[in-house]
Amino acid sequence: MRGTGAIDGTSSELSFRLGSLLGQTGLPSAAMAQLGHGSMQEITLEEDGDYVIYLRLGSLLSSQLPGGQQWIKIDLSKLGKSAGIDLAKLLSGSQMQPGDLLSMLQTEGAKIHKVGPATINGAPTTHYRVVIDMRARAKELTSPLLAGVAAQMPTLPEDVWIGKDGLVRRIRVSVSLPHGGTPVRTSMAMDLYDYGAQVDIAAPPSSEVFDATQFAQQGLGSTH
Repeated sequence: MRGTGAIDGTSSELSFRLGSLLGQTGLPSAAMAQLGHGSMQEITLEEDGDYVIYLRLGSLLSSQLPGGQQWIKIDLSKLGKSAGIDLAKLLSGSQMQPGDLLSMLQTEGAKIHKVGPATINGAPTTHYRVVIDMRARAKELTSPLLAGVAAQMPTLPEDVWIGKDGLVRRIRVSVSLPHGGTPVRTSMAMDLYDYGAQVDIAAPPSSEVFDATQFAQQGLGSTH
């Protein structure tokens, strides 16, 4: 899965190409074509103190929505309250920010190896390989979600490329977590650039949005 976008504080606007990930769902080719060949857009915002996510997933989804609407909205804070979860606390620290990535290098017990110089998107950087002691990091995490992950993962290997200006230019993480008794390996690489660029992240027009929060709340109720 590949994507690009912008992150600005608690807001983000991302576009993804699901690639081979979509093919692994077993959907027929006609359905995948309606999904826009695996394209997805995501906007996250804080609206009136609530965490809100907007999703747009090809024509297959929009064809199921009334009035030609293109986006699904879910108010994660309201959804959390329905399940007895404080989303503000749960999501605290879960929005990945460049500063957070850099601060992880300062975790107590982190082992840092300097690999050498490298150029990332035209910027001169130094490549570091880091092994983070997640048990030590867990003491610093305010998010129970991330703290729970840290409990299952004693160490976290990272590769980080830092520019001469002290800014993170690339980060690569590879983890293996148990799922149903079988380890599942996940890798992620993120390039960060255009620091300080002016971005305007806004919700889609209300006429194009279907608010699915109530349906999601009903779904949660049916599981208890």
